[in-house]
Amino acid sequence: MSTESSQYNYEALTVESDKKTIENAFSANQNEKFKVKNSTFVVFSDKGLDDKAHQEMESNWKIHLSIAPEDIGKAWDLAYPLLHDKAAQFKVVDMTRAVAAKERNMQQLDTVKHEKEVFIQKYKDGELNLDQLKQQAGALTHGREEWEPHATDAKKLYEFLLQKHDERIQKCENLVKENDRIIQGMQITIYIPPGQEQEMYKLAKEIEQKFQENNIKKGTIYPTDNPLGDYASYRHPGLEYQDAVAIDNYNPDNVDDPLLQISIDNKINSLKELWSQKGNDLGHQNLIKDSITLLETVKSAYQNNEIPPKQAMKIAEASYQVAAQPTIENVNKFKNVESGMRNDSSVPLNVKTAMDKFLGSVYKFFGNLFNKESWKQKGDDILRKVEDTEKFKSDFKQFKSKISDFKAGKENLKDFDVNEEKAPLMPIKLN
Repeated sequence: MSTESSQYNYEALTVESDKKTIENAFSANQNEKFKVKNSTFVVFSDKGLDDKAHQEMESNWKIHLSIAPEDIGKAWDLAYPLLHDKAAQFKVVDMTRAVAAKERNMQQLDTVKHEKEVFIQKYKDGELNLDQLKQQAGALTHGREEWEPHATDAKKLYEFLLQKHDERIQKCENLVKENDRIIQGMQITIYIPPGQEQEMYKLAKEIEQKFQENNIKKGTIYPTDNPLGDYASYRHPGLEYQDAVAIDNYNPDNVDDPLLQISIDNKINSLKELWSQKGNDLGHQNLIKDSITLLETVKSAYQNNEIPPKQAMKIAEASYQVAAQPTIENVNKFKNVESGMRNDSSVPLNVKTAMDKFLGSVYKFFGNLFNKESWKQKGDDILRKVEDTEKFKSDFKQFKSKISDFKAGKENLKDFDVNEEKAPLMPIKLN
């Protein structure tokens, strides 16, 4: 490693007064392959990357490492030597700046919420006529062409501007969520050059091992990342960049996932561990067991090229979330996926059957949880149909086997040297 250790350890990197000095030190050192740029993150980029390579990497998959906030300094000092040797671009959050940004964004959120309340009250009190609403429109929009089509009367313009107030609030709420996301976890990012997904995954596992050996506490993996281990997760930023807090899954545009099989294996292992922790909760154990069965079925189908990656990804993610965090919201997401796959000819029958079995377990679990007899009955009905289907498939398989045996036996008759024309007729005895 070329640059002095005092310039890359976390404490030194995040001293506000030294940031420009460190940037210059990395830039001026001809033996150092990285340049450094400071923002809320400290970003390390290979000096040899041209704009095209940089853009391709920024728009590709990325791996995150999530650490408990109090351990981020120790974790970074363990990870940096490996990142420096094997990655092309990576970054670490500056916790001081991230916390300060959250405080600013929370203050701004309070401000825009108050402004909306004042706006509503003034309109109710009759203090905002059409001309006064037009005057307020400038601060809430990007220009006259945006609000003018709604300015035919005061009520229409008011409703349009009320929507703009809500958009401002949503934007501030997302900023606060993003601050929390990178404070509680996701603090280290490994950018992946296209085609190097497996190599960067191996790097992440190597870093995870270092963390485990040194008792680094785990952080919070954000829900829109796909877990790869105890600390590691990954996501795709979208064909056009989408903020992690503004979407509902790790792959917003459903691009091909080169780490899918690894992530399914990780989900299976995670659920097996969860199953062992639920020894006194038979209902949840059954739910987990059927989720594992579904995941293993999807994995096998994917390995045998029997199911497209996008369908495999959706089924695996939705079923895992229900088993890991059994909430009505996650159940509805799974039901939407299951409904969409029902008539999809690219999804093999055994996967659909495993999905049905899992859905039956879901109804039974929540029926027992909320004492809903109708849900329990629906779960029993689904599981009975699955059992009947599996019995029919088993009987049909045995029938096919017997037919094959019969055909094979008939084929074996050809091995005998019999000439039907020369063979004597057997005498027929008439009574």
